[in-house]
Amino acid sequence: MKSDLDINQAAQLKSIDEIVKSLHIKKDDLDFYGAYQAKLKASFT
Repeated sequence: MKSDLDINQAAQLKSIDEIVKSLHIKKDDLDFYGAYQAKLKASFT
């Protein structure tokens, strides 16, 4: 069984841009926290 560290190191991060495009969410609906993290704004409903 792989350890948590092995799983973590093997993971490939996706940029927020990739995820936003695949979910059809506008960038204006997000608060960005770097290239790999973002939060949906409260107005997104």
